[in-house]
Amino acid sequence: MWHGRMSMLLKGKLIEAEDPEKEACIQTIQASLITSKLKADPDLLKKWDRIYTITVFYVGVSDDLGPYEYMEAVEKVFGNGLKDFNATAIGELKVELARYRNPQIYGGTGSGTHESILTAEQADKLLEDTKGFRFMGQRFIPDSYIFSRLTGPYTK
Repeated sequence: MWHGRMSMLLKGKLIEAEDPEKEACIQTIQASLITSKLKADPDLLKKWDRIYTITVFYVGVSDDLGPYEYMEAVEKVFGNGLKDFNATAIGELKVELARYRNPQIYGGTGSGTHESILTAEQADKLLEDTKGFRFMGQRFIPDSYIFSRLTGPYTK
């Protein structure tokens, strides 16, 4: 559960830090390094896959970005060579990752607070702001998704 709640966000909006955007860049680098370690060690990735597959059987797939999405984005931005995590490259990586799907269920951010959610647009924006890497992301459970869409800001 901890690995599903701790996030490495793409945006700094929900990060409580002196410089939230800088922290978001650091978190993106951290997620990229974790992903690179998994990709470089097939045995380690196989173990992660096994654990993930078993949990998928019981609770469903994650709707957060995980290792495979980050592997794909890192390869698009950096190729297979050495990774130079300069400001330009991190910016490109964040833009690439922003193209991926948003979470559908609010799983928390691991830190930070947000404003009261009164409209469907605000709820969708919050989901977009929580996009980032989770090692074992929160699971997309249809009844949770349906419940969230039938209550609160989506129905007023």
